[in-house]
Amino acid sequence: MVDFRALDSNIELSRRECWQLYVWLGQDAPFVRSQLSVARNGGTGAVCISSGEEARQVRAAIATGGADPAALTGGLRSLSAALAPSRTDGAA
Repeated sequence: MVDFRALDSNIELSRRECWQLYVWLGQDAPFVRSQLSVARNGGTGAVCISSGEEARQVRAAIATGGADPAALTGGLRSLSAALAPSRTDGAA
């Protein structure tokens, strides 16, 4: 499991979920993608979203990639809920 810190939330993602999010992000949120890559390859530490823009990009990637409800596993579903617009509007 990978500790994923999204603004004021702490979500655990499996390695498979990290890889799926990495792919869905494409070229968006490069700092988050880099952290996901390190975590997936056995690195330690948390993956952090530190800005509202990163949160928006991750939320959009989940919405697009998870268009098929079966693709949204527990961790990605929790991350999506944690990044809901009403929770991230004031993010710096």
